[in-house]
Amino acid sequence: MKASCELPHHNDTTNTAGAVSNQYHWLLKKAEELILRSRCENREGISYEMVSSPGGYYQAMFTRDMAYKVIACPHLYANDKTEGTLQLVLDNASYDHAMPEYITIDGRVEYWCAGTGPLTDNAPSYVMATIAYCTAVNNFEFLHRNIDKIKQCLDSVRVCPATNLVWIDPHNPHSGYGYHDNIQKTGTELFSSVLLYQAYKILAEHLDGSIYGRIKDDCAAKAVAIEKGLESLYDEKSGLYMAASIDCRQPDVWGSAAAVFYGAAGKHGRGCAQALANMHDKCVWKGQIRQIPQPFVWDR
Repeated sequence: MKASCELPHHNDTTNTAGAVSNQYHWLLKKAEELILRSRCENREGISYEMVSSPGGYYQAMFTRDMAYKVIACPHLYANDKTEGTLQLVLDNASYDHAMPEYITIDGRVEYWCAGTGPLTDNAPSYVMATIAYCTAVNNFEFLHRNIDKIKQCLDSVRVCPATNLVWIDPHNPHSGYGYHDNIQKTGTELFSSVLLYQAYKILAEHLDGSIYGRIKDDCAAKAVAIEKGLESLYDEKSGLYMAASIDCRQPDVWGSAAAVFYGAAGKHGRGCAQALANMHDKCVWKGQIRQIPQPFVWDR
């Protein structure tokens, strides 16, 4: 990396605005390059957003990875091919409305990773990508045309009736949030709950109440219920949210940051952000962010 693009230490206050601007544009350029290198088309001509470059290790399109790319760089997805990709994923939801975990380039669909249940973040991630795409093209016809099925997929995510948070049965554990797919969190699970909150919230914000009043009201109510339920995972001692309620009940850096970013932290937002800032040296190493702060390691 050239010296002009190196990230300053977090306590460097000299020329901060210019440095941040340079860093942002460098990162955006790199993100665009990675996205463009990872694209290919299947035999039907539908654009596939591969995890790596075509021919790389993962010959599949993972729903969350595709979604995060659309969310991060929507300007690259303001085209008809994106709609075809989103439709492909939705059309391959399971009979019980689970979103695909991935679709291989030859059309094989998988819904699980480890354990006997679907991952818990694909439907919320898909909703967020759909909103990002529709906003980029300034046309919500795709969302409106598919709203019933999208809502069914979102509602299929299993939640704890007492807290309205995403639930992973400790007696039948399975992968929850996809980037924690080898961490055996059980009980209520933070990160997927935060994503579910955001998905319901933005759906409510982007639906016309005069046409979709019942769905809009239900989404808004579920977002509020999840925010209240997150209180059960808040840890006063660390100032962060716990990753899960049973197995791996440990402070979660990623999940807490997401809760603050999406507004799900509510009254704890400012304190949680400050707690993360205070434990910077326990979480960050050369740009890498630990999932839980030192000295913790995952229980399972």
